[in-house]
Amino acid sequence: MDGWTALLSCGGSGLDVETPLVFRGDPAGAFGTTVAQFGTSDDGWVLVGAPLERGGADETGAVYRCRFQSGSCQKVPVAGPPGAVNASLGLALAAGDGGVLACGPTSPQACGVNVHLNGFCVHLDCLQPLRRLPDAFPECPKSSMDIAFLIDGSGSIAPHDFNTMKTFIVEVMKRFQGADVQFSLTQFSHLLHDHFNFRTFRDQPDPALLLRSVQQLRGYTHTATAILHVLRQMFVPGRGARAGARRILIVVTDGKRYGDNLSYSDVIPLAESMAVTRYAIGVGSAFQERNAQDELQEIASSPTHDHVFRVDNFDALGDIQNQLQEKIFAIEGTQSAHSSSFQLEMAQEGFSALVTPEGPVLGAVGAYDWSGGVFVYGGGGAPTFVNVSRDLGNLGNLGDLGDLGDMHDAYLGTGARPGGSGAAPEAFWGVPEGPRALLGCLAGPRGLAGLALGAPRFRHLGRVLVFAPGATWKLLAEATGPQVGSYFGAALLPLQPRPGAAPALLVGAPQFYGGGGGGRVDVCEVSGKSRHLRCRQTLRGHPGHPLGRFGASLAHLGDLDGDGWPEVAVGAPLEDEGRGAVYLFRGTRGGISARDGQRTGSAFPSRPRFFGQALSGGRDLSGDRLPDVAVGAQGQVLLLRSQPLLKVTVAVTFEPRVVPASAFECPESEELRGPLATARICLVGAKKTPDSFGSQISASLWFRTQLDPGRLRPPRRFRLRRRRPERDRAGGGGAELPEPRHRLQ
Repeated sequence: MDGWTALLSCGGSGLDVETPLVFRGDPAGAFGTTVAQFGTSDDGWVLVGAPLERGGADETGAVYRCRFQSGSCQKVPVAGPPGAVNASLGLALAAGDGGVLACGPTSPQACGVNVHLNGFCVHLDCLQPLRRLPDAFPECPKSSMDIAFLIDGSGSIAPHDFNTMKTFIVEVMKRFQGADVQFSLTQFSHLLHDHFNFRTFRDQPDPALLLRSVQQLRGYTHTATAILHVLRQMFVPGRGARAGARRILIVVTDGKRYGDNLSYSDVIPLAESMAVTRYAIGVGSAFQERNAQDELQEIASSPTHDHVFRVDNFDALGDIQNQLQEKIFAIEGTQSAHSSSFQLEMAQEGFSALVTPEGPVLGAVGAYDWSGGVFVYGGGGAPTFVNVSRDLGNLGNLGDLGDLGDMHDAYLGTGARPGGSGAAPEAFWGVPEGPRALLGCLAGPRGLAGLALGAPRFRHLGRVLVFAPGATWKLLAEATGPQVGSYFGAALLPLQPRPGAAPALLVGAPQFYGGGGGGRVDVCEVSGKSRHLRCRQTLRGHPGHPLGRFGASLAHLGDLDGDGWPEVAVGAPLEDEGRGAVYLFRGTRGGISARDGQRTGSAFPSRPRFFGQALSGGRDLSGDRLPDVAVGAQGQVLLLRSQPLLKVTVAVTFEPRVVPASAFECPESEELRGPLATARICLVGAKKTPDSFGSQISASLWFRTQLDPGRLRPPRRFRLRRRRPERDRAGGGGAELPEPRHRLQ
């Protein structure tokens, strides 16, 4: 008789959901929007952001430190740079071995008629301020501008083209109405005529009226001499020029200079010394020649691709009005009734944050018309700004990133939080946080090896870019989202490096829809052979939650099951009609197992909402040598402890091993005289996790036995005798076996 079936195993929960520790705060202050674990069980904390909490006058936001031992929270004193008001402190938190970053990215700064949005982070060590990043907000740019037009009136320009050029000047001047801008106009050929200066314009600011009487001079093209005249005779106080105003010169010409005794090298150094920004507009077929193009570049300021315009004819001048206006406004980061353009004035530095061994990294989502970017602080000098905007400007140290497409409104580096401290030093540091974007860095054995940036609004698809640092930043790989509106790149988390395997990271797309579920997480690898991230695996939540936002937050949990590979958590804060859920996925040698993700809902006595909107894990804060995970919700943070695990092995032996058939040869009316065989079931438990409980752990095991389940004849009885459990040699607990009669089936 050898028909004993296999004993099925069942796994318990990796997290203790029965006895969570709940830290409470003000829901109206958005307590629980961000969380970050910091320190160890001896001196460890859960840091919690409350970015909408009202403090003193013009103060919003707070950061709290909550401790397991006391179960209470205290406010962390954090002061921003002078002038920081309504900064939404705590909207971004980051923690690592290098300390803590607490950030407030929404401090308004009034600059004339404009309001800029500055941000900052405070670098804390042992929760004591070390320094502010930046130490002070930038001063308001000079908002006033004096713009001098210098137009070509030589004989090579037809009369109707000259009138078209006048119309172009009028329309450009109208676009600056409402801004603090003065204009002057000088016409040149081999003659010079000042039609109006800055003082005249201030007295009569009607562009059409000022240009109505302008007549063409005709003659040769003495461009260099004309530039020198404007510099010496127009940008002077006697003509209405203002000492504190930006000086801009716009030159419009239809060809190369001709018959001029001066060269551009005679006049451009003076323009540079006077800080005059120069734009050159070339009109006509003459500028198809290389030497004519070089002449425009000599006139224009650097970088020339931002200060040179070429059109085929005068009728096409109207097509560059917007471009010229945007370029000029980019000097100021200002606006008028018609348009606006910004570089770093709306950057909101600190909207995301990351702690790396080389120094802090601060996201600046609003930089360059919300294309976004990051500031990398390191080495004690000025920070390096990294982005992929088409308007990089003169920021230095940016490298040739190639044609990466239009990044306007991509929100590069939007929201960020460190991906947890449970990863090895060679790991990717990711930045998941809420329904916002991310940044992260890839570290190698020799230090910082890469920086990953997420842009969830790139072309409405989302994008992730990975760069390698150096004297210039080099693009390593990129990936674009799979679905319009999916917000691909809203969260990013590295995976622990595997020997011989490519670095991998998790990329959240919380607004993805498919298969009846809302949100997904892609597992992407960085391959040195391709500039495209290889995203070949997908993690999904349970179906039936189309608006669940699965993947809105990500975190390392550490090794919960003792197999040497860390688990990860995925937040879905809008599942169950906004109550939220957190999923646990097991780590494997190959990366992450996409199957059997353990789901923890929000059925706690504290009744949290948006459970899983923020996650931080991987540290032992409770003193049991097991990693804990902090889960942010509306007005509360739940600290869930991981559970100690026993590895139970099952052995079944029979005595005798074979029951002879003759034992059953007896009259049907007679009962068997005694037991025919003994089956011994041994359950041996050994601790699988390195906890601090010693030999105090025991477990109750319930199991079901079936003997010869395929037998068709009526069942026979057998008796299961209970024996006292024996402690295993590793100090684990024995099994408590039930002792009811079981029936043969």
